Amino acid sequence: MLQKTAYKFRAYPDPEQDRLFRQTAGCCRLVYNLCLEQRRLERLRSNPRRLTATSQINELKDLKAAAPFLKDVPHHPLQQAIRDLDRAFQNFFDKRAAYPKPRTRFRHESFRYPDPLQIKLDRDGQRIFLPKAGWVRLRIHREIVGDVKNVTISRQGTWWFVSIAVEQEIDKPDLKVGSTTGIDLGVANAIATSDGEVFDLPRINAQEQRQLAAIQKTIARRAKGSKNRLKAILRLRRLQARHARRRADAKHKATSRLVRDHAVIVVEDLKVRN
Repeated sequence: MLQKTAYKFRAYPDPEQDRLFRQTAGCCRLVYNLCLEQRRLERLRSNPRRLTATSQINELKDLKAAAPFLKDVPHHPLQQAIRDLDRAFQNFFDKRAAYPKPRTRFRHESFRYPDPLQIKLDRDGQRIFLPKAGWVRLRIHREIVGDVKNVTISRQGTWWFVSIAVEQEIDKPDLKVGSTTGIDLGVANAIATSDGEVFDLPRINAQEQRQLAAIQKTIARRAKGSKNRLKAILRLRRLQARHARRRADAKHKATSRLVRDHAVIVVEDLKVRN
């Protein structure tokens, strides 16, 4: 059977690659938002035409003629942004998600290279080749097993990360025989099992709360659009990204232990989003 795995590594782009990454993420947001607005306006027409991912991708050529700066970034990530929008609408029509919203800066800082033929991975040299960016240095801290399918570049705080999705053929796993447990998701205690074990995820302490409040106050006092306000926003993003990574690490360790120690895990039917 086929198994899909994603490996996430810290990237160390040079200044020119960093500029290209930021420009590509911005262009992908622009294309996504323009296609979203096009679909919204098309539905208001008396005789609307059916827009699909393929039809909007075919119109990218005209869009690049009107906005020449789109030619400076790789083409496939722009196509992938349109396919992401099409999947978002499909989830909306299937009642799995809300109506798609526009993508914003500082919140949507990622893009994807979907074509594995354009990607070269140098495991020994700890680097990866990406279209128009060239060889990008990575910190590969674990072995990568499988064939590369796509690569996603994302920004957290002021750091860039590369997520490499691979696919490999494995033997069908045997059903695990062991104990059964139930888990309860809460606020005071993040995860509590029926065996009485409690997993607490790291929380922001008093000192970190004061740091967040001070940076947020600085942002509120800076003029919108100024460089000093942007610097304060980047400091806030770095601090929030550090907290998110710490909490995600604890969550992955807790869930991995539960899966490793129990054959059956029962979870309450609860709307966690609420």
